[in-house]
Amino acid sequence: MKVTIYGMHKCINCRETMELFDSKKISYDFIEITDSTTTMKEFLKYRDNEKLFEEVKKENKIGIPFFVFEDGFKTLDIDKAINVIENN
Repeated sequence: MKVTIYGMHKCINCRETMELFDSKKISYDFIEITDSTTTMKEFLKYRDNEKLFEEVKKENKIGIPFFVFEDGFKTLDIDKAINVIENN
């Protein structure tokens, strides 16, 4: 199942996620949210409207890496993301 990861290359968690996905030969698209205003707005639209970001915002965190699947499933949890991929 196709997955898109929103993140930043400067983020250690994002880099570790990509390294893990690469080591498991998991295909993904990575969107660097700081590349352009368009990609930042795309990410912020999710962040401002998805309930799963409520705790992240309360803790003044960014909420990356953020995983979006082609079927519409979204998560901030890498284990859930891998589970979805491995079970499809």
